[in-house]
Amino acid sequence: MGDAKVYVSNIYSIKATNLGAGKHGSRVEIVSANGSKEMNANDFRLMVGPNYLYSTAFDSKNNGKSITFSGRGWGHGVGLCQYGAQAMAEKGFQWTDILKHYYPKIELVRVY
Repeated sequence: MGDAKVYVSNIYSIKATNLGAGKHGSRVEIVSANGSKEMNANDFRLMVGPNYLYSTAFDSKNNGKSITFSGRGWGHGVGLCQYGAQAMAEKGFQWTDILKHYYPKIELVRVY
């Protein structure tokens, strides 16, 4: 967490940047009265608290009094919800059905 200490006041916006797979950000831009600061996205997530911000795939909204984060997933960035897959399995879906549900364009082939 080398660049985790970012001092700001009067925050206007917080945004994940350098979006990759699953819209996960590798950097976070914090715009405040002090100007714009950038830091590692995972360092930011850990600084906020991993039990509050599960992933670097998030949006935020500033209402003038507080900033609300809306996240997507638990941080794996591969597009498969562990709990959703588990629920499908418990309902009797086969692993092939579960994979095709989350990755509808894939073709499953035997490689051995």
